[in-house]
Amino acid sequence: MSTGRHARGPSRSLLRSLPALVLQAVVVLGLVAGTTAFVARDKTVTLSVDGQATEVRTFAGTVGDLLDARGLPVDLEHDLVTPAPGEHLDDGEQVVVRYGRPVLLTVDGETRTAWTTARSVSEALVMLGVRAEGAYVSASRSRSIGRGGMSLDVRLRHHVTFLADGDRHEVTTTAPTLRSAMSEAGVELREQDRVSADLTAVPDAEQVVGVTRVDGKRVVEQRPIQFRTVKRKSAELYQGQTKVVKAGKVGIRVRRYVETYLDGELDSRRLVDERVAKKPVTQVLLVGTKELPQNQPTADGLNWAALADCESGGNPQAVNSAGPYYGLYQFALSTWQSVGGSGLLFLPPLLMLVFREKYPRWWFDWNLELQRFINRVAVYFALMDDRYPSTDDQQGVRLDFPYPDAQQDLNRWLPLVKWFLAIPHYIVLFFLYIGAFFVVLAAWFAILFTGRYPRGLFDYLVGVGRWHNRVIGYAFTLVTDRYPPFRMAP
Repeated sequence: MSTGRHARGPSRSLLRSLPALVLQAVVVLGLVAGTTAFVARDKTVTLSVDGQATEVRTFAGTVGDLLDARGLPVDLEHDLVTPAPGEHLDDGEQVVVRYGRPVLLTVDGETRTAWTTARSVSEALVMLGVRAEGAYVSASRSRSIGRGGMSLDVRLRHHVTFLADGDRHEVTTTAPTLRSAMSEAGVELREQDRVSADLTAVPDAEQVVGVTRVDGKRVVEQRPIQFRTVKRKSAELYQGQTKVVKAGKVGIRVRRYVETYLDGELDSRRLVDERVAKKPVTQVLLVGTKELPQNQPTADGLNWAALADCESGGNPQAVNSAGPYYGLYQFALSTWQSVGGSGLLFLPPLLMLVFREKYPRWWFDWNLELQRFINRVAVYFALMDDRYPSTDDQQGVRLDFPYPDAQQDLNRWLPLVKWFLAIPHYIVLFFLYIGAFFVVLAAWFAILFTGRYPRGLFDYLVGVGRWHNRVIGYAFTLVTDRYPPFRMAP
């Protein structure tokens, strides 16, 4: 009997401990699963908010969850968030947040509110499409823009002509009103004088304002006389091309009236004199008559004209930023260097003229555009233009050489000695360059103390530039056989 009771004891003990074992197993599995989920969701990301980057540990599943967890509300209409808030967040990912800033932007008197993620004034002007080179900006371009935004007043440069006292008074200005621009132009306005425009208005581009002097009951009116345009045929330009060789200017017609007032109101107005104070300057426009190159393969088997039309539309100043690629045939810089291009091309055109009586158009275009760029840099360093030199826009510098017909316009042997024949010019230019250095130094002080560039100094530097370019065109780029004159005038 005692043996039977001893055999049943362990079975009852196992049955009592089975629920405890199951509970322990569940607890262990829960701990393992929780730990695994914790490790899987824990991640480290880089969060950049308005340029301030920090490393963040987070359990967020999406970019939006991360921003919510960090207390960073965003307005997707104005703020920039990359990746998008709904995107899945991975370990090691970089999240960029740039908050939008409201800018109350006034350009030449027209005001609008624009949102931008730019953090500085200069960056905001670019993003908002305001071309502010040389313009007046009410805040420093390096000033940062806070989250609350800012007000920004921009006044662009405008050319305004005032007709007064029988003369044209021209000024390029960023003045806020026509009255201020008139003062800059040196035109004094008396209380009884009249003007053809509202002096409190913002100047417009190429605006012409007439000033009528009123002396007692005698009225003098000045009205513009439109200039005419004379077209001249030019065999140096291709058909369809035009070139202004002399800019037209409006004339001035002066009319004098005698006005009679009764009780302070105008009773009669009689014309007593009419004359032309300044005759209009006729504009001279060259119209090309030279036949365009035929779309036929040249002697080297390549249809250069068709290639230029395909690549750049026949525009030698074309620039494609994708490469970048330049000129008529859209060559990359590496391609240009592979054929010996490094600065101005001298030896390749020389050899081509001597042996084949050819001057390839794309070599000519390279030399011309490089000379234009060098001139823009020189003008900038000479303090003659505050605009930073552009790589493609001609800005205030106008330089052009007619493309030569190598067989008809150029002697095939003269390029061998042109550099030697130009030695007298080198000597003169050496001393002119020394003078130019001191002229720029004097102009710097004049601008610093008077705010103006003395006209005589300016004309001297322009003359030296003309002389320099004529010598380069003759002796080095070989575009003409005409010996350069010893003068600085056009």
